[in-house]
Amino acid sequence: MVFFQSLCVVSVLSLRILNVNAIEVSPESFSKGSYDFVIVGGGTAGLALATRLTDDPKIRVGVIEAGVARLDDKVLIPGLYTESPTTPTVLGDPKYDWNFLTVPQSRLGGRQLPMHSGRMLGGSSGINGMAHARASKAEYDGFETLGNPGWNFNVLQSAMKNSENWTAPSTFFEETFFANNDPEDHGTRGAIKDAAYLFYYDVVKPFFQANVNRNISINTAMSSGNQRGVWTIDASIDSQNITRSFSYNGYYLPHAHRTNLVIVSDSKATKLQTKKVHGLVAASAVEYTSGNKTYCIAVRKEVILSAGPLQTPQILELSGIGNKTLLNSLSIPVVLNLPGVGENEQDHFGVSMAFQSLDGFITPDTAINDPAFAAQQMQEFFENRTGIYSATGATTLAFLSMQDFTSPETAASLLRDLDAELDHQPNQFQKQFALQREWLDDPNVPQVEVVLFATLPVGIPEPGKSYYTLIVFSQHLWSRGSVHINTTNPLIPPQIDGQYLNSPGDFDTKLLIEAMKWTLQLSQTEPLKNVTLAVLNPSLNSTDDDLRNFIVSSGSTEWHITGTAAMLPQDQNGVVDTQLKVYGTSNIRVVDASIIPIVSHYGLKL
Repeated sequence: MVFFQSLCVVSVLSLRILNVNAIEVSPESFSKGSYDFVIVGGGTAGLALATRLTDDPKIRVGVIEAGVARLDDKVLIPGLYTESPTTPTVLGDPKYDWNFLTVPQSRLGGRQLPMHSGRMLGGSSGINGMAHARASKAEYDGFETLGNPGWNFNVLQSAMKNSENWTAPSTFFEETFFANNDPEDHGTRGAIKDAAYLFYYDVVKPFFQANVNRNISINTAMSSGNQRGVWTIDASIDSQNITRSFSYNGYYLPHAHRTNLVIVSDSKATKLQTKKVHGLVAASAVEYTSGNKTYCIAVRKEVILSAGPLQTPQILELSGIGNKTLLNSLSIPVVLNLPGVGENEQDHFGVSMAFQSLDGFITPDTAINDPAFAAQQMQEFFENRTGIYSATGATTLAFLSMQDFTSPETAASLLRDLDAELDHQPNQFQKQFALQREWLDDPNVPQVEVVLFATLPVGIPEPGKSYYTLIVFSQHLWSRGSVHINTTNPLIPPQIDGQYLNSPGDFDTKLLIEAMKWTLQLSQTEPLKNVTLAVLNPSLNSTDDDLRNFIVSSGSTEWHITGTAAMLPQDQNGVVDTQLKVYGTSNIRVVDASIIPIVSHYGLKL
């Protein structure tokens, strides 16, 4: 259990371009190989896992990845995570992103939400916002509370530190921007490099002080199991050249010369071939497509699904493993009736609140409107590794408990409405909901994240004006969604239904409204007020109904999807056990964010 638990930790959840000859083969050649382990998905988890397994030269691993290698500026340069005059963001670009959509969301006016997911070697660790952080101690201990012995903060903290290669900040950034310097909470020998940024936008200092003036403490040890407070983000960057450190260049490239590690890219796994052995389902082969041709690779020992929480359940269901009612409706032979597959989908959800800051404030919008400035900043980056392109627009955030942003009277009212509905929820969620209810009373478990983003959230910034955004995300939604197939065609995306805001007692919406009101007040707290020229959208005098309408019309996900092949007991609709093996199988495991049983702030972060 400990071995695969450690692999999951270093994998799940997240530069040097080395002069090595990666062993990447054609689809035809791969199908003629022989592998002890076949890993489906060469993303965040898959490449980390492949590297760890092949530390043993006697173990031969094959990896099937639908995307290809991407090591260009759009991936590597932090400041290009947002738009630039010459380089659109990777988000939504089909060369990098699966660019899925949800089904129409009934609580969001029928809108379909984009669901970004990395389509490249390294997966979503190559397109995410590079925040390198962890959840609270209570959240990780919650995994164990839900029936997973050994999955607790102490064990997971140790494993996450082993995956990390942290660089301490200089005294200047520690004292000026509160960059954390807590070496006891970090590792320095792992594959993924992380450090504080070396550039901060003008609005950052006023944001810090406004939080302090609203009694939010500065947190300089946010990886210690306590996330509450306002803090500076550590980023998944190589401090030597200020470029993204992710699963491909962190785990795989240093070991790409290994003869026992083989990758086939631009090839999509479609289903598992299975047989019954001693009453258990065993995977005997994996089918995959490339171009218009289908191939098959035999499995000697195990298949490990690391296709991510949106595609791992799709592969299981196409293989006949899932809810028999769904499988029968699609005429898929039922290999294993496992109703939890694709259920328990969880995410973070929130809204982007826009403000105009002082004219002359440097923001990413400055570069969009001034190509000459953008070119000068890009030159500064390449020559000195400094300037706006050395950081994303989001370097700073605050995590708030319910007690931080609601009055005792408001909190009591919200909790009464929630409690009146909890006894009427499905049995499989009762233990999760009991845990979430405890967290609401615990001031050490933040319920809301407020991210400072030094740019306009949508639309084209007006020349000569500067903006910032406060993005407010609920961290523990009470809604539960699903991810399921509705066709036997493996090339058609699954049906993603987040069921956003469909919560007991309308709690998710009500809590988000209270957080938005607090955030509007924050913008009017000095010294942030002094640098805020206008509150743009929603307006400062918004009523609760106005804020509700704003949520419905513009709310979106944070793309932190978990839980669709949950590590839970089967009576809670679990799919895998504590060794990450699919119930009822002998050699099929899941190692990706699908297994996380209850959503936390940052999952099992690389």
